[in-house]
Parts: sequence; structure tokens; C-alpha cells
Amino acid sequence: MSKTILNYALASFMLLSLASCQKDEDVKLSYNTSLYVEASLNGKTMLLPEGKDDYKSIAFSERSTSGTGCLEKQTLVLAKAGDSKKSLGVTLHKELETCTVDCATLGAMFETGSYSFAGAASGDDGVIEDGVVVFYIDINEKRWSTDQGSADQTGSSFEIIEHEAYEDAGSEARTKATFECKLYDGQGNVMTVTDGVINSRSLKCS
Repeated sequence: MSKTILNYALASFMLLSLASCQKDEDVKLSYNTSLYVEASLNGKTMLLPEGKDDYKSIAFSERSTSGTGCLEKQTLVLAKAGDSKKSLGVTLHKELETCTVDCATLGAMFETGSYSFAGAASGDDGVIEDGVVVFYIDINEKRWSTDQGSADQTGSSFEIIEHEAYEDAGSEARTKATFECKLYDGQGNVMTVTDGVINSRSLKCS
């Protein structure tokens, strides 16, 4: 379901964007853009700048009723248009009192500072705790994320260091964050992420 939503968001973004051609370079500055994600996955550096190999910076949201309130998910990701494979991003989770919210309320989810990692709350009610989920979809479409498996994030960190207005292509803001964490595939495997930085469109209000 998550990959389907991501693919739909990518397709929608392309309808709002003008196609452009760039030279195939390995340095993000060659693409004249500050939108990118970079991290070391098990010691191997991954750099995905917008404009390289059809990668785009995408912001999208999901909202659903949860108990007596509403679970809001705001995602920022670098991914290829129409293809979720080899994409890396972050989803912020927030339990709200109602699903009818304004953009200012959603914007408060992106305040600068350190954030805990979201995961299943104690008990069997399936409630998701507030926080962030870092995820990676590999070349085989396997999803790795901080909230699968044991979800142990001892020694991990996530911090939003910049957030500002950036209104274009369906988003309201630009957010920059740093992260180090462990990703799980739900099958007993773990991937260590270090030196992570994402600078992406963010805050989808509608």
C-alpha cells in the first residue's frame, strides 16, 4: 500500500512539473538544485539529487481516523517519477484531535529540533506513536524502515535543522534534516544508516 501511494504521488507531481534535461553528473551541485538526499547505507554512499536520472523531491500526505483522533502522515522523499524503487525518504507521524486541520497546524509538525522515532505503541491496539519513520525502498522493491522488525533505534537520531516556505509543485515548504538510524526489512535483516541528510519539498496541506 505504501509503495502504491508513493507511486501515485510521483505521478501527480510529474503533472505539476515541467520536464527538464540535465547532464549525467555525480555531484548534486551540477543539477543547480539544493533538493537531495544523501546517506551511507551499510557503508555505501547514496546520493540522490533532484534532476539526476529523473529523481524528484516529493511531498505528500496521508490522513486516517485513529481511535478518537486522526493520524496525520507527512512524507518527504527523493524518488524517480512513477517508480518507487531505490527511493529514500522520511514520514512524520502525528496524532491529531481531528482530521479537519489547517496548514498552520500541519506546519507545526516540522519545527526545528530533535524527533523520536515512531513505532508501535505498547499494547495490542496498533496505535502508532508520534515521531518519524525513515524508509528506503531498494532496487528489488523491498521496503526497509525504522519501524519494522524490532524497530530498535538505540543510538539513532533525527533532527530537523531547517524549515522554510517553498511553495511550488504542490508543496508549501522545504525541510532539511539529518539522521542516523537502523532500517529493518521485517525478515530479520538490518541496515545501518549514517551521515543521512535530506533536503526536500515538504508540508502537503491538501
